[in-house]
Amino acid sequence: MRMLGPTILALALAATAGCGGSGGAGADTANSSAAPSAGASASTVASAAPAVAAPSSGSKADIIAITKLTKSIETGKPELACKTLMNTAMISSTFGTVDNCVAGADEDDPTTAVTAVSIQVNGNKATAIVTDSGGANDGATGTWHFERTGKTWKLAGWGVDYMRSLTAVNFGPNYKATEADDPFANAGYRLCVRDGMVAKDDAAFRKLALEMETDHNTVAGSVFAACASKGPGGESPFRAIFEKGLRQEFHAYGAPAEAADCVIDKLRTAIPEANLINAVLNGTGSKELSKVSTTVATATQACAKGSTGSHPTIRAPKHQYTIRPLH
Repeated sequence: MRMLGPTILALALAATAGCGGSGGAGADTANSSAAPSAGASASTVASAAPAVAAPSSGSKADIIAITKLTKSIETGKPELACKTLMNTAMISSTFGTVDNCVAGADEDDPTTAVTAVSIQVNGNKATAIVTDSGGANDGATGTWHFERTGKTWKLAGWGVDYMRSLTAVNFGPNYKATEADDPFANAGYRLCVRDGMVAKDDAAFRKLALEMETDHNTVAGSVFAACASKGPGGESPFRAIFEKGLRQEFHAYGAPAEAADCVIDKLRTAIPEANLINAVLNGTGSKELSKVSTTVATATQACAKGSTGSHPTIRAPKHQYTIRPLH
């Protein structure tokens, strides 16, 4: 499974994972001291070992079961992983719902192999250092947490070290855009976003990752907005895609080009970059996207009425512009 990939973030934007030990996202105690520092470079984060590998400890049966579990999660069907191989606390805190978990998986460029070493079993809990091979996650490595439910081991969470490594790999130089309007297709912008994400301290990084997965973004916008000048032509690709869609919508409804010019000019001031990005990430039905739609309508009305800075001959489109979400 791929859980924090920019292909998904680009136009589905629901691809982050992260969950702490003890069955939930709120803790990440095992091996936490081995996670890369907040100021580590992305290349260091991507390649550094998350912890010093130690001989596995525990019964042979437990070690075999946990090893098989990691393989099933990373190389098997997302439905199986999300519905039966993760515990309910992880699904709830990390993805919100099973459907979100399944939707976040990347079956186009899947992991082809996985290794689990330094498996440490302590009663009904365990950790392992897991490394992905092949696919979009190739090289991602870090701590996984497990819990025994009844007689069955299940995944309880990913350590923040694994999440950082996954981010660095997914947003790295081998990234391949799959959509024409992919905001992360530009390497300068994408790498800036990557570095901004991994530079967060553990608590802030986990909050960012979990919010993006569950489509309740409040902090991603500010991280991405800081990289606006790194986009093509020195402009934010999110803003460029938004404005392109707006112009197309106005044209489709017969409004003159001046209408789009006027509205876009107003929106550049009325909708801060961070707010726009959070709204797009949250998608259809979110209050943030609804607020952006309302602001678009207000700007359209102002331009149609010939207010200051607008064109008095402009008429509002026959239909209110509807933002096409990236989900």
